[in-house]
Amino acid sequence: MKNKLCWTSVIQTKMKEKGWRVADLSLASGVNVNTLNNVIYGETKDPSMPKMFAIAKALGCTIDELIDPNYVPANQVCSDAEVAILSNYRRLDEQGQKKAAEHIEDLVLTGKYKKAYSPGLSEKIA
Repeated sequence: MKNKLCWTSVIQTKMKEKGWRVADLSLASGVNVNTLNNVIYGETKDPSMPKMFAIAKALGCTIDELIDPNYVPANQVCSDAEVAILSNYRRLDEQGQKKAAEHIEDLVLTGKYKKAYSPGLSEKIA
């Protein structure tokens, strides 16, 4: 597996998008809460592939997405606007790319421009 920080941030982001807590992911994946905490917070340096597949499936992504945050599925089609953004991003130097990423993160964090996500699993069960 790649860098543990890679999958920890991807899992945390996907959980946040779904409004899930660790208990929700455990319920959806069948992976023990303690094991999930160890994976999510980087205590487990080499989690088993079956557990990672279960986590990925529960989060609605592939194993590739978990271990590589830059992964883009081959069948994913980008809009013209997304292509233009990526093209412009690639023309920036490292500092410019960092600034662009910070601006996008700020836009998301304000909540004003963020897409709505479906309710978390615990909310659906309750």
